[in-house]
Amino acid sequence: MDINQGLKQFTNIQSNYMFLCSLQNIPGVFNSSQSFTILARETTILTKTREAVNWRFLGRQKSLPQAIQHEGTWNVTVNLDESGMTYLDFARWFYYIDRAKLNGTTYRSNMIIQLLNYDTTVTNQAFALINVYPGNIPAIDGLNQENTEGLITFECDFKVDEVAHGSVNGTTITYVESDTSIYFPYKNELAQLTTVPIINTL
Repeated sequence: MDINQGLKQFTNIQSNYMFLCSLQNIPGVFNSSQSFTILARETTILTKTREAVNWRFLGRQKSLPQAIQHEGTWNVTVNLDESGMTYLDFARWFYYIDRAKLNGTTYRSNMIIQLLNYDTTVTNQAFALINVYPGNIPAIDGLNQENTEGLITFECDFKVDEVAHGSVNGTTITYVESDTSIYFPYKNELAQLTTVPIINTL
């Protein structure tokens, strides 16, 4: 796909982004026709923790592995583009979540987070977020006429059902969780996210 498709246009901004976040398009929500791409200044990858039940046998303590849990929230700092459409798209998406109660559509999306080098070439790591939707409409600070060279950012919190960890070879992402010997309840969604959205340098 064209690297400019669905990419918000910026001026007077450095090119050494470290994270490229690409959402699957939700018809009627985003202005982009194919995908919605965020150039993030800062982001996080969800921590996963396995619970365990401890018990004693013949005087020794043993542990029994239990369910996996995570925070359920993904945080990202986004650059505000000149048109402000990124922020408005998030606000529209926030309210569309309520429509799921009316027509059965979830209005959730899946996302690929791809790590970039400082020279904007792609790395061999990517992460998938499953069933993403906005958890808040963030405040925007720094709206003034004092500093025309500065960048305005806003921080978003997204609710997430699952995260997967992958390695990139060429244009293909292979996820640890796609291994058939591993139980992963979102294999169908993961199968849609096996190609990196943007393979060129920015």
